[in-house]
Amino acid sequence: MEPSGILFQYNPKAGKAKIWQSTQTPHRSHSVLSDILGFDPTRLRFIAPDVGGAFGMKGSLYPGEALAVWAAFQLGKPVRWIATRAEELLSATLGRGTVSHGWLALTQEGTFTPLSADVQVTLGHWVPNSGSITAWNAGRIFPSGYRIETVDIKTQAVLTDAPPRGIYRGAGRPEANALMERLVDAAAQASGIDQLDLRRRNLLSERQLPHRTVTGNTLDSGDYVGALDRIAESEVYQKARAWREAKRRA
Repeated sequence: MEPSGILFQYNPKAGKAKIWQSTQTPHRSHSVLSDILGFDPTRLRFIAPDVGGAFGMKGSLYPGEALAVWAAFQLGKPVRWIATRAEELLSATLGRGTVSHGWLALTQEGTFTPLSADVQVTLGHWVPNSGSITAWNAGRIFPSGYRIETVDIKTQAVLTDAPPRGIYRGAGRPEANALMERLVDAAAQASGIDQLDLRRRNLLSERQLPHRTVTGNTLDSGDYVGALDRIAESEVYQKARAWREAKRRA
């Protein structure tokens, strides 16, 4: 929730420096800044106090932070740069901005067969560290926890004139799962099979784990069907379904 900020203190006599930064990846900032400055990393002490909110946005080193450190070297004095909220909205990495299309086939018995997905991810006008991770995750997460052995997944990341995109709260995983579950809902509606029952028929069972998905992920453990049953039995879910049906009747 707090804006980005960095403070650099250089001691030319000792040949050492200290950096305080609001970041979720202090080791990355330490190595990247050492490379940019051509500074011996063992002589650079990096301090990352409690960060008041990051969620992926503070996983990269920003140009303003690197320039503040460079200025401290040039001036031989401590330099601090703290972003305003307005600056963060204009120049910090944004999340989401992904557009996905998918197709899911199923047999008359409700077994999922080929899955196809086309994921388009916008990167903005420059790519920060981990900026392309969203596109990578959005493609590899398919087919989630379902038994599907044939897929055709296309992921494309495109530079645009928008602010830079970055990793944010799952970085492509929520986008992939959102599309997958929307496809399952559409399949349930088209086939007339109950949404939960259709999921039960196609989710990997405990006995089938660990399982390596067709996109290369290893699902090591879990009880997906059991989790689904617990949701179905919950009072919250029953009330939500009743509310939905009442709205549809009206």
